[in-house]
Amino acid sequence: MAKIIECVPNISSADEAVVSAVADEVRGTPGVTLLDTSSDANHNRSVITFVGDPAGVEEAAVRLAKAAAARIDMNRQKGEHPRMGAVDVMPFIPIRDTTMSECIALSKRVGERIYAEAGIPVFLYEASATAQHRVNLASIRKGQFEGMAEKVQQPEWEPDFGGRKIHPTAGVVAVGA
Repeated sequence: MAKIIECVPNISSADEAVVSAVADEVRGTPGVTLLDTSSDANHNRSVITFVGDPAGVEEAAVRLAKAAAARIDMNRQKGEHPRMGAVDVMPFIPIRDTTMSECIALSKRVGERIYAEAGIPVFLYEASATAQHRVNLASIRKGQFEGMAEKVQQPEWEPDFGGRKIHPTAGVVAVGA
């Protein structure tokens, strides 16, 4: 059997053109199947669900982050849902013949690549968290985009990848397993 991992990133936009362009990055990645996109205009948020082999999921996740960062300006984003970045959260879930440990390792590779290739600082959360106070997503998200530049100046809230500056338009992202 082939290894299958699911990824369910949430982006901070419900704009049909943005969601379509971001989803196209996933669709165009070998080894990955886009399962669903779901948008909520009131929250100005979309969930993009895809599955695939570990290498494909890694590549699709990074492509998705780069596409979202190029299209979503958090300085103009409004919505009812708390948010901190163009890609707000990116969880990896073991589905078939994979383990949580493999998803944790994948989340760390993806987090490092998102910062290196898109310049978006990354917090690791849930099973991937590097400290107990970073396990809970709500704790990381507290302060939202508007307060994040100040929050990351605190030593305990420096992102796992990216130092103490947020991306000027894409904010930060939480990546985990």
